[in-house]
Amino acid sequence: MADKPSVLFLCVHNAGRSQMAAALLTHLLGTGVLPDGSLAMFNPDRLTFGQAVYLSPIIAAAQSVPGVLEVQVTRLARLVLGRPPPRATPDRVPGNGMLTLGASEIARLDQNPNAPGNGRLTLLLRGGR
Repeated sequence: MADKPSVLFLCVHNAGRSQMAAALLTHLLGTGVLPDGSLAMFNPDRLTFGQAVYLSPIIAAAQSVPGVLEVQVTRLARLVLGRPPPRATPDRVPGNGMLTLGASEIARLDQNPNAPGNGRLTLLLRGGR
């Protein structure tokens, strides 16, 4: 996705922020398998070449976590190797709610700080404990 990562802003109520962030990043929006056996949103087995990244499933996944009151995506952008990373401006969220990919590209959200070009997501949490 982006070296300056995509950003998801969450307003939480009566919930632990660190537990909520872990649930989102490592489970729902991660690359693994969920406790119920379903695949996390960015599991490679769920994705195909050229498949766009839609905001609505990301927002729905975040809203499905108990205690989340509000979800706002403030940046959804891609990293183009050799160019400066995208800036955090309001126009960094596609107006049509999707990040399009090329025919030979597959979306990744590996959360690997050593390989930010493989997708990173930053969560900004407000409220909770």
